[in-house]
Amino acid sequence: MTDTKNFVVKAWQACVKEFYKTPIASTVIIAPLILGAGYTTYERLVEAPRIENAEEKKKSENQQEIFICTNNMQDSDGEKEARKYLKNFLTRHTELLQLIQSVYGEIGAFPDELFHNLRNEFNFKSYSQIKEALEKKAEEKKQAIADTQRFANKNDDPKLRSDLQQAAKSLQKSEFPQAVEALKRAVETSEAEEKQNAERTAEIYARIGEIEFLALNYDTALTYYKKAANKNPANYFYALLVSKIALTKADYPGAFAYAGRVKDILEKNKDTEREEYATACNNIGLALHAKGDPNAALENYHKALKINLKIFGADHPNTATFYNNIGLALDAKGEYDAALENYHKALKINLKIFGEDHPNTARNYNNIGLALHAKGEYDEALENFHKALKINLKIFGADHPNTATFYNNIGLALDAKGEYDAAL
Repeated sequence: MTDTKNFVVKAWQACVKEFYKTPIASTVIIAPLILGAGYTTYERLVEAPRIENAEEKKKSENQQEIFICTNNMQDSDGEKEARKYLKNFLTRHTELLQLIQSVYGEIGAFPDELFHNLRNEFNFKSYSQIKEALEKKAEEKKQAIADTQRFANKNDDPKLRSDLQQAAKSLQKSEFPQAVEALKRAVETSEAEEKQNAERTAEIYARIGEIEFLALNYDTALTYYKKAANKNPANYFYALLVSKIALTKADYPGAFAYAGRVKDILEKNKDTEREEYATACNNIGLALHAKGDPNAALENYHKALKINLKIFGADHPNTATFYNNIGLALDAKGEYDAALENYHKALKINLKIFGEDHPNTARNYNNIGLALHAKGEYDEALENFHKALKINLKIFGADHPNTATFYNNIGLALDAKGEYDAAL
């Protein structure tokens, strides 16, 4: 077994050097992110247990190749095949490394805080989710650079323009702290002028928030977006950003207040047929639901759904989300049949857009199962819990919080049927 472990290490190092073209030490640092679901340390790869039947025991899309690789290396004749599988695994994840470096720069230069943020951001995420998130971050970076450069070009003050241009240059180099410092100097310049320009200062705050969000510093991003929103209360977009981040932090009063501001501005301007209005209504609904007021939540969810259907139609991810949220509120009221109707609508859309093997689809099956369980229809509930579990195992593997939740729900349904041994 020691020889097998040594071979895994050598094969890993050889493949890393061949495909990543970066120092092995740096790549080992980022390995937890590249490996994705179920493999959070480099050591777990080296210590991977023998798998008697890899095809039957594979846990997720990210682990299959490693299991097969480990299995094949149990006898010396399998080394060539093992190397092939390991190389395939690493090749498949080269794109992730390239995306990470395109957004955050060279891995070897990562500050500890950024590495910690990346670990937290991608923990329990599948390969496809990590890839999608990184692609979004790459677009956010391009947008931040363009926004900052455009803002610099429209300012006449030489010092202010210089600081903004420096921020844009630092962003291009993925030097986020330097970009933020340049923007902080710009704030000082803007605030020091005899006639303060509140809108301009608010935009600088928003640019800082944009960079901090890109760097995964969400608390700091929230602080600066709040400053922007409060400096320029007429700008609903800043308030919307605050409500979105506040929701992710379970700050429901904050989310409610700032989403309410967005809703009021757009209603006052008679400009409600837009995505931002639907998002604001949904965020208000989420905050009210969390507060224990499903009736008020439903009112806002329905507004969000109506606008989204008008703008994007039925086959849109947000439409599915709003149907699901309506279902959750009806579920909370004990109106299980109506809840099921909306859950099924959400499921139909998600199946059409994402297919069977997607986290949103698994969530829909689980919610359907919970509503059926509440109705006492335990066999049908079990069928849906098992569907949710199967999808989650395929995407994330066994070591994922949702997998534990779905197993627990299956156990509860079996328990309700009196099948206590199976429930255990």
